[in-house]
Amino acid sequence: MWPFTGTAPAAWLVLYLVTFALHVVFISYVLAGTGYALVQALRRKDDPIADRARDLLPFMLASGSRGRRAAAVLQLLYQRQFYTANLLLGPRWGAVVPALIVGFYALYLAKATTVIRWRRLALAIALVCFTFVAWS
Repeated sequence: MWPFTGTAPAAWLVLYLVTFALHVVFISYVLAGTGYALVQALRRKDDPIADRARDLLPFMLASGSRGRRAAAVLQLLYQRQFYTANLLLGPRWGAVVPALIVGFYALYLAKATTVIRWRRLALAIALVCFTFVAWS
């Protein structure tokens, strides 16, 4: 059963699964928290949970971006297949980095601004960017 097929050292496989699981937890918080904060901002309701989630979003995104280590471990395990897949998906992978940068700065803008219109716009942009990255 994948990933324990015996073709790679077990330590690499465990490292892959742990880093990928951490990545999924943090990034799921970012997607759900951004959506929740946006809905609460659109409802024009004060919500301490949405405020706390919005304040933690940049930190969670930075923590979740450590998931690229999972991709590095995956590249060590399946070198030829991973390299070929990245070549075939090149343009989409190239669009992921700018989307992450825009989304990251949008989260900081949503955290720092007191103007509700800017907060809504920033959260909407961040949600679109992270949804695109998840789709890619």
